[in-house]
Amino acid sequence: MKFKKALALLSALCIMGAVSACGDSSSTAADSSSKAADSKAEDSKAETTTTAATTEATTTSATTATTEAPPKPMDGAITFDTASLYTAEAVMDSGAAPIEFAVVNLDGDQKLRVRVKKAEGKEDKDYDVPKVKFDLAALLGEENVGKIGHISVDLTFAARSPFTFEDGSQGYVVGWMGGALGGNIAAGKGYDKEGNLIQNDWANHHEYSFEDWQNSYHTWREETDIPALLPANGYASKETTYYDKDGAEVDIAHDQNLFIMRWGTAINADIYIDNLTFLDKDGKPMEIKYDAAANTVDVETDTVKNEGADTPATTTTKNEIDQITDETTTG
Repeated sequence: MKFKKALALLSALCIMGAVSACGDSSSTAADSSSKAADSKAEDSKAETTTTAATTEATTTSATTATTEAPPKPMDGAITFDTASLYTAEAVMDSGAAPIEFAVVNLDGDQKLRVRVKKAEGKEDKDYDVPKVKFDLAALLGEENVGKIGHISVDLTFAARSPFTFEDGSQGYVVGWMGGALGGNIAAGKGYDKEGNLIQNDWANHHEYSFEDWQNSYHTWREETDIPALLPANGYASKETTYYDKDGAEVDIAHDQNLFIMRWGTAINADIYIDNLTFLDKDGKPMEIKYDAAANTVDVETDTVKNEGADTPATTTTKNEIDQITDETTTG
């Protein structure tokens, strides 16, 4: 199937607008995990209050991205060097793409690979939204989740099959890629004694967006302060007392997860996650409590060559990731 660059970009931008927020999770743990990551056509809205009045504001922070290679891992980073998946899980709800996980050695650096697939019956459609969930209580300890002040992660996108340009030439390119870091920040919304909202249950921490029509892979560091934009968009703390709308005390500082998402696209590309790092409110690395020897998998080997768009389709096999021979965009 041939796609033109302009159509692919237009399609991707439309999809980004349709899923640029993930809102309205219920107070139950099960619904919170599923609904919080569900991408909708409207911007995610969060209530915030002052003493006198209640206002609304979007939970999506400003979009930034760097094309520079990320710096070395910070202290305390999850590097996937032990081949553990570190609780990574695919969320399969409405609009979510099927995912295959693997830990791979990518050009000498071990990373978590997220291979996006097409759902049965959608082979002729664009790729849906992959939603990768990390259990924060398992990673940091439930009592520490509310102390998160900053999240950093290195992302790499690598093309798996050739893209056809308007002039008929082909190449392995990243194209347009956008997505978000978001989270189940509490098991339900929390209020103070006066009925003012002080804790949301879902927030889009940060959205990213970039284009690269020349290279077969693109690596950058994505990071965001927590909370972003609104005080109510931080992770609920065990040290804070929350109430429901009726004034009854509630425990909502549990069932908290981080989501890494990529919006839907026509481009067939693998996603690599590395150097996932959490800093506390003072900017200090948070200790990872998760057993690095748990939930391990066999390590695979991928090699990406950055020859990009100038490589014709007839000779691009050397530009592919080793061991991948897909020559179509049906993934």
